[in-house]
Amino acid sequence: MLRRLLTPALLSALALLGMALPARAQEGRIGASRIPATAIESVRLDGLLSEDLWASADVMTDFIQREPVEGAPASERTEVRVIFNDDMLYVGVMAYDSDPDAIVAR
Repeated sequence: MLRRLLTPALLSALALLGMALPARAQEGRIGASRIPATAIESVRLDGLLSEDLWASADVMTDFIQREPVEGAPASERTEVRVIFNDDMLYVGVMAYDSDPDAIVAR
């Protein structure tokens, strides 16, 4: 049951990453860090990325945008980290915004 729920979520996350791959990823290199199976117990899904695992993971940056100017450098800083083991895949994203007060929740 858990795998049925994770599969659509994982596919959605990978699709989002594919929409704005970092420049070096578009050259064929995506960084991902393998972690021991026992380390997964220390990952909290709290949106903070404060565990040591995230700090030691490869960081993908230098994204390019698709809109409004395709191929231009991203207008906002974004950092993506991927950690995995034989059973799980975690994608951590820090999406910075120069004007967070302008974000409208819907």
